[in-house]
Amino acid sequence: MKVIINGEQIELPRPMTIAEYVAELPADARHVAVARNGEVVPRHLWAQVTLQEGDVLEVVRMVGGGAGMPHCTSTRWGATSFWR
Repeated sequence: MKVIINGEQIELPRPMTIAEYVAELPADARHVAVARNGEVVPRHLWAQVTLQEGDVLEVVRMVGGGAGMPHCTSTRWGATSFWR
């Protein structure tokens, strides 16, 4: 099944939900946000949303930093490097 994740077309090894996909990422799911086809998917729905052929996902991880300054930046994964 082909999907686009962070701008890269990839072949998923099997049908999966957003929750299953995020569980495979090398990051704490609490710090991940997912948009599917331009719409942010609330975390409580991840287990109910099955990825479909042609879906476009943006997956970001929030990281904190700085000397006591409360700010975050987003980090995007290269999707194809994750699945190979």
